[in-house]
Amino acid sequence: MTATFNLIEYELTVSNEGTGSGHITGQGIHCGKDCSKHYVKDTLVNLTAAPSAGSTFVGWRGACTGTTDCTVTMSAAQNVVATFNLIPLPEYLLTVSKIGTGSGHVTGNGIDCGNECTRQYVENTVVTLTAKPDATSTFAGWRGDCADTATCQVTMTAAQNITAIFNQLPPDEFALTINSVGNGRVTGNGIDCGSDCTELYVENTQVTLTATLAVGSTFVGWHGACAGTSICQMTMNQNQNVTATFESNEKVALKLIATPQPVSVGASLAISAQIQAGNQKVSSIVLEWWFDADFWQFNQLTPGNSFEQVFPTPPSDCDSHQGCIELHVETASPVSGTFEVATLNLTANKPGSTEVYFTEKTAVLSAAGQSLLNKHTEKVIIVITDTNTLTVTKDGTGEGSVTGYGIDCGPDCSERYEADRVVPLIATPSAGSTFAGWHGACAGTAVCQLTMSATQNVTATFNFVEIKQYALTVNHQGAGRGHVTGQGIDCGHDCAAEYDANTQVTLTANAEVGSYFKGWRGACSGNSHCIITLDQAQDVIAVFEQLPTLIVNQTGTGGGNITGCGSHCTKTYDVNTVVTLSATPNADSFFAGWRGDCAGTDECQVTITTNKMVTALFIKNSDVGHKPEEALPCPTSGLITITCNAEWQTLTDVTVVRASVANAVFAGTIYNYGWISNSTIQPGAVLIGGIVTGYMTNQGTMKDFDFRGARITGGTLSGDIINNSQVGGTFQNVHLAANTRISGGQLQGVIAGDENAPAWLENLTVKDNSQLSGVIMSGTVQLGEPVNLGKGVRFTHQKHMPTDLELMALLPDLPAVSVDCVLQTSVQRVDLSKDVLAPGEGILTAINALADFKNNGWVITQAADYGYLQLTVDVLRFAVQPISVTSTHHPAAMELLEQQNVRFVTDTGIGILAQPAVQAPCTLQNGLADLGLPEVILQINGNLRIPATDEYWYSARPDWVSIEVGFENAPGLFLMDSPHIIGVAVVYTIFIDNNGTQRQQFFYPAFAQPEVLYSTAKNVVMDPEGLVTFKLGKQNYHGVLDYLVTKGSPLTENQLQVAPMPDVNGDGKEDWLLIYSNGERQILFQSALE
Repeated sequence: MTATFNLIEYELTVSNEGTGSGHITGQGIHCGKDCSKHYVKDTLVNLTAAPSAGSTFVGWRGACTGTTDCTVTMSAAQNVVATFNLIPLPEYLLTVSKIGTGSGHVTGNGIDCGNECTRQYVENTVVTLTAKPDATSTFAGWRGDCADTATCQVTMTAAQNITAIFNQLPPDEFALTINSVGNGRVTGNGIDCGSDCTELYVENTQVTLTATLAVGSTFVGWHGACAGTSICQMTMNQNQNVTATFESNEKVALKLIATPQPVSVGASLAISAQIQAGNQKVSSIVLEWWFDADFWQFNQLTPGNSFEQVFPTPPSDCDSHQGCIELHVETASPVSGTFEVATLNLTANKPGSTEVYFTEKTAVLSAAGQSLLNKHTEKVIIVITDTNTLTVTKDGTGEGSVTGYGIDCGPDCSERYEADRVVPLIATPSAGSTFAGWHGACAGTAVCQLTMSATQNVTATFNFVEIKQYALTVNHQGAGRGHVTGQGIDCGHDCAAEYDANTQVTLTANAEVGSYFKGWRGACSGNSHCIITLDQAQDVIAVFEQLPTLIVNQTGTGGGNITGCGSHCTKTYDVNTVVTLSATPNADSFFAGWRGDCAGTDECQVTITTNKMVTALFIKNSDVGHKPEEALPCPTSGLITITCNAEWQTLTDVTVVRASVANAVFAGTIYNYGWISNSTIQPGAVLIGGIVTGYMTNQGTMKDFDFRGARITGGTLSGDIINNSQVGGTFQNVHLAANTRISGGQLQGVIAGDENAPAWLENLTVKDNSQLSGVIMSGTVQLGEPVNLGKGVRFTHQKHMPTDLELMALLPDLPAVSVDCVLQTSVQRVDLSKDVLAPGEGILTAINALADFKNNGWVITQAADYGYLQLTVDVLRFAVQPISVTSTHHPAAMELLEQQNVRFVTDTGIGILAQPAVQAPCTLQNGLADLGLPEVILQINGNLRIPATDEYWYSARPDWVSIEVGFENAPGLFLMDSPHIIGVAVVYTIFIDNNGTQRQQFFYPAFAQPEVLYSTAKNVVMDPEGLVTFKLGKQNYHGVLDYLVTKGSPLTENQLQVAPMPDVNGDGKEDWLLIYSNGERQILFQSALE
């Protein structure tokens, strides 16, 4: 048996790669690209890599690595790869630049140079450059490495610099040719035609030509490159031809005069032919007129004054549809000067621009075979404008007229106007009517400005003025008698008359014998004529008093005589009479001085403005050294007829007649027909009438008196009180009885009248820091700063109210009623059936008189329990809470504001601001209490603040409407899904109203600090259903608020900040966190803008 053993062999595979080439050699192997060979197991094979020319050996991979020779042990099949790469060629920079006076581009393979450019090229690259001059330049050659060659071709064996030379082309020249027709000369820069009529000019040369007249010539104008008759100016950017035409002054001119210009469709146009013959003689002329019959309708042709006309058959070359007319005119003897040949009258058919011209048919006007006409054909271009019809109509219950450009409606209510003419229309109402406004092409009540770009229709509405009437009531006061007369009124005592609104009435007061007119009160003051405008109901009081009486007495232990009186006398005088008294004592007496309305010991001069009392004091000589008053004690009761000093005794139930009492304490009832001064009225005491002076302490009541002193402090004042003090008499800290009237002087401190029967104040000043209540202030009351006005203060006219005064403080509170639930609030419950005007119909009545309610038959009522205003319309009940009443100059209307706020403005100038009201407070409070939220606060901004813990609270706002619902549900608080945001609820209540109707009212989330929002953000919109939109910075926000408000650290700036939040409610949208300046935070759930 023979055993055969073979050697184990393994294959060695050698290959190369890369961008270059080379050979691999070793034991038994020589590879160009790829090769293989088998070797006995464990044979060591050495391989050497040899790169070809232009290549380099990079290295081995596979069974070998690195760049040295490779030794492979053939313990298994092996693969070896050698990498050869080409050796990169060097690159050189080509720089191209341009010089010369011109411009151009240099382009080549990979290069395009405007100003100067460079590019890298591989060694030995051949670059061909081409020079391209711009339109105004030429290529002058190369410099640098392409010098003196036409085409630049350069081999990049090193860096190269090439320069291209471009030079500007010389400018073009253009010829100006002048043609001169007639006798004249044209000159300009470099040209004089006369003799030189052609000249070359460099391109863009500015040439100015002037036409110079020869004697007896006229320059007619330029043609060709210039037109008109002024200096000819041109730019020589091409060959130009200009003709200057000169004509002899002896030519006959034909002028065509058209009036009017332009003409509108349907209007007539008169075109007159006029001969301006000068000294030439004209006897006949044949003219051919032409107009386009599409634009014109022929009416007539009338001759001039001195011409006869012949109308032959139109010539055969005249197209009849174009309106040719041939006219022969002639005179018995030649005429000269300027005269009219004929007038053509046409009517315009359609708008456009068209020509009318005439041509001399035969050269009848000729001299030496040449026509004497300066122009063979004369034409005029007529613009025909389109017309549109303006129709004015009038409607309404009243009368008036409408006037404007070319129209007077009255009689002319339709007119045609050329297109785009602006026509102003003015509406003037007739007496007793008012202009209510425009309809149709105009609106509003201002002047109607119409552009007649089309046919227009305008309606002016005039309505009869519903003349409102106001009552003028005239009353009499005072102890005197008299009557008041005026337009339509004659009052013996009290009377009233109705007048049309704004009627001016002049009243005259006439006193009867024994009386005098003291002055007006109420709507008038002073004592001259009362002139009053009836813009509201007015009350006027005429005060007639008996002629004043002067009472002269004497007193004391002595005696004497008073001039004109003896010992005493009583006389009446006309007002303002000056009476002079002198006192003469008896032999055993001396005159100690005057008392009463005179003082001192000199002559007494007293001006009789009211009842006056003067007492002369005579003392016996033997009584010198005693106080005269000590001898004259005051009676403590009964009648007092002497001047006395009570020395603070108590006087009870006394009557002072023609006497003066000082320093008394009065009790009971005091009738005063004299003077009382420097005294005290005890509690329960009543002082009636007379003159009061000095300093009075009042603890009782003072009624119907004339005050001439310094001050009355305390107590009650009643009746008619006149303050004639010359020393600034003041009533301080007094109560005013029902319907008291005070005229003159000053008020100070707390002045409290009767709210239901307020006191009347006129011609007086209320001093600083005083408080008023229960008074009517006429227009003659001056208020100090500050003055606190309280309940029951009323004004005679809206214009007398301070504009910044909150009038709710003046209105009476609603009567107290028993209610189970009252929201905590600072909002006042005032009675709007009352008014702040006197006389006044009531604010609620004035609201219901607004057109929005009156025209729909709606009536607003005020809820007696909670004070909100309510209106039921079908199944809806609107309710708003009044929060402010102010004086305003806004027009009467109901204004809907943001967040369902409402402002009612009455025709009396009172504005009432109201906010949505909670219609069922008990239902809301009980429902919240069931949730552990027992407290509800109604804030002044109309939002509800519902405290929860020290760390958070809830903010909501009631909807202003509740809706009648048919489903049966027990009253209470409920939640439903928001119609706008996923994962958010909306709160509502179900309640039973006073009529037993089941209703639903929603409460939407509200901004915690709306004032901060409005002061910081822009474009704030709060929709009724809780959607809010605002812009802060450049970001717009839109969404629904969360009811929850959490507390945090205050911000350093008083403004709102907004921070992004992850999706809170799970709807996939990022939400926002509102951060208020006080640190409170509230989520805004994002909603897409709708």
